[in-house]
Amino acid sequence: MVRPKGPARRRVQVTLSQETWATVEEIAELTGTPKAAILAEIFDATVPSFAMTISALRLAKEQPREAQRLVQNFAASAVMATQQQQLELDAAITAQESKKRKRGRRRGAT
Repeated sequence: MVRPKGPARRRVQVTLSQETWATVEEIAELTGTPKAAILAEIFDATVPSFAMTISALRLAKEQPREAQRLVQNFAASAVMATQQQQLELDAAITAQESKKRKRGRRRGAT
């Protein structure tokens, strides 16, 4: 990513929703961190996502069919990941229920 010329940090004025402002205020109160520092950290943390969005928008503009294929692949992999998480959750719940049944049998046997 190309860094813009000029000062290392720039100031910007933004208008936040009441909900967002209340959340930032609460974090500031709980952590003792200035609100501006919290917001700067949030923005800095989102730069990689913005970079990915920029790449996706460029691809969609320059190669719409390729962008469509990538979106379809991403959607398919997201569905597979969700299904895998569901299987793992089901296995964990089954294992936990099995342990409870075994404990119940042991207590009943004594």
